[in-house]
Amino acid sequence: MPDQSCVCVLRLQAGRVGRLAVALVVWAFAAGAVGAPRAIVDRSLGRSDVDLVGWDDTVILFHDELGRLREEPVGSIVAILPVGSGETRGLERPDDASLAGGTPVVVELVDGQRLIGSMGPWDSSSVGADDLTDLPEAVALFSRRTGVRPVPLDRVSRIVVDPWSRGPAMPTVWTPGVDDEVVFRNGDRASGFVLEISGGVDFDDGDRERRFGLEQIAEIRLGNEPAERASARIWSREGEILDERSVGFDTDGAMMFAGADEPDADERGDEDGPVPLERSLGEVLAANVSGDRLVPLASLERVEVRPGAGRRWTAVPRAGSLASAPLDTPHVVLPGPMRVEWRLPPDAERFGAIARLGGTLERPFARAGQWADAGVRVSVRTGDGDRLLFDGALERGSGAAPIAVELPGAGEIGRVLVVEITDGRYGPIQDSVLLDRPMLLLSDAP
Repeated sequence: MPDQSCVCVLRLQAGRVGRLAVALVVWAFAAGAVGAPRAIVDRSLGRSDVDLVGWDDTVILFHDELGRLREEPVGSIVAILPVGSGETRGLERPDDASLAGGTPVVVELVDGQRLIGSMGPWDSSSVGADDLTDLPEAVALFSRRTGVRPVPLDRVSRIVVDPWSRGPAMPTVWTPGVDDEVVFRNGDRASGFVLEISGGVDFDDGDRERRFGLEQIAEIRLGNEPAERASARIWSREGEILDERSVGFDTDGAMMFAGADEPDADERGDEDGPVPLERSLGEVLAANVSGDRLVPLASLERVEVRPGAGRRWTAVPRAGSLASAPLDTPHVVLPGPMRVEWRLPPDAERFGAIARLGGTLERPFARAGQWADAGVRVSVRTGDGDRLLFDGALERGSGAAPIAVELPGAGEIGRVLVVEITDGRYGPIQDSVLLDRPMLLLSDAP
């Protein structure tokens, strides 16, 4: 007999979600809902592979490994990850309808969001407005999904102009400078101050003001300081990173998203305001569900790399691209017996990953070599000394070990996370270990 579970499902009506009016408690059969393969990360940073049905700010619904339909409070889940490598191999170019005659661009914000759309001039009949470029303090970005949205210049970090014209558009990491900078298609650069962006760039280089057409420009880099963000966020398959929270879903794979800071209609007391945006579950690659503060291991300062016992030298750890990884959390590869130390943020509370024997950045689930076997030890060094948190073995037939540990000494400055790969009975041969999406959970208070 199919398993039955009492689940709270938000139905979608006329493209708008009225939460209190449409929340229904239903008895649903396990085979009755469409799911997408995902890994859910709980508050311990432990992971479970599931068939995800959907979530809102109250409940997350999924089929577990036995096919049973289950629900969990969304507050017990910190993140959703793709199953498999899941890297953003390239950004998806908007189609012609989504360009409306404009120039395709990628806009990166100071808080890590990434928007894809077009900048004018547009055919005004296509976008439903007469004048969209007279916005001296903002960038006007158009997409067919969201229409025109003005983005304040002080929130913009970088604008990449039509990267698809130069080949596959790959996400990259860069370091903002103090001044604004225009990078031209011929490789030249000009530093100064961006005055306005509206179908071109008005730029003051300190000697004079000049205007450049978008067709001359590869990138516009603004010297705005990076900003932290602690809100619900999604990573789309197209390559966008958006501060959006799910406000409804149904069992056919349709979900509704609103801006992370937008109140619901019932909270406003009326039906005015932005209409929630519908996406399919398959469009959402990953999500920080409730805005928990998560930090990738790859972003931490590395204190020391030391070869394992009996080895005179070792290669340094390798990490995937922070810009391409879902949840901004790339894999990290430790190539052979070694000891690696990272400096912990004072407010880091937990560490989680899956250690995979033989995995590589290109093939995270690659089968380990014939002679591969290794040990994995995780410890933290505090003012009171080293404390062992995890000690596990990886062998060719069972080459994955989940790691989800509490970090002692939260709040203490100077703690160090230590990960050690030791050789097994076959010696230091083929003992490379991949840490699958290693991340830390920080305390709620910054």
